[in-house]
Amino acid sequence: MNSTPPRVLRWPFIAVGLLIALAPIVTGISGYVYAFMAVNGDSVDPSQKARILADGISMGMNGLLTALVAVPVGAAVILYGIMRKRPKPQLPQPRD
Repeated sequence: MNSTPPRVLRWPFIAVGLLIALAPIVTGISGYVYAFMAVNGDSVDPSQKARILADGISMGMNGLLTALVAVPVGAAVILYGIMRKRPKPQLPQPRD
């Protein structure tokens, strides 16, 4: 009979925590990249550059504000996954 305890899966918690933490950061950075690429490019109508810049900065700030909440939540999920305790092994019951 095999008496080794079952393994505790930690990788789902780490993966979910990383997704929770990284998604808003990527959104914020992409907003800033979108804003400054639009201002730098020649294909944008000059009358629309200010609006596009404001939209991109707004998207970047909203993403990074969301990251202020999401990063601690993601870190908590990762720590929970790492700190989970293994279940105690079941001892075989004596037969009568």
